[in-house]
Amino acid sequence: MNQGTLHLLLVLLFGGLLGAALPVSPLWYLIPPLFIAFLAVMVAGRRVGDPEFLVLCIGELLVVVSGTGLSLSILPLQCLLIGVILAELHLLAGRKDVAWFGVYTLGASASLALILGIRNVLVSGIITGVFLLCIFFGLTVREHEQQRVLAGGSS
Repeated sequence: MNQGTLHLLLVLLFGGLLGAALPVSPLWYLIPPLFIAFLAVMVAGRRVGDPEFLVLCIGELLVVVSGTGLSLSILPLQCLLIGVILAELHLLAGRKDVAWFGVYTLGASASLALILGIRNVLVSGIITGVFLLCIFFGLTVREHEQQRVLAGGSS
């Protein structure tokens, strides 16, 4: 799957999930104009400069507004928004990058399931901390691999 197709797929999934959250959100009337602004900044922003920060800001607004009615929609929307931003930055170019994004999404989902099941602040904080350490470790290993390749070693 090429970069453009993946980017389009992530944006369509993001929009579809927003559409599913539309009937249950008390702020439903904000979702369509914010999504139109989201798409406009993504398309028109490329001509002006780097739109990633504005796309992220409008996307976060969409996640919060749609999550007011259905809190379980927040995690998939957040993961899709991160995927859209990574694709916008061309950081989901290879299979390894997409695999790392999948691991992140599954880990975030598992952490949320544990946190919702436990309902204890201390244990939830520990689970979140362990998950963040795993992400940090994965990113450190990935950076080390990239430095080794850039230095002339094998991948």
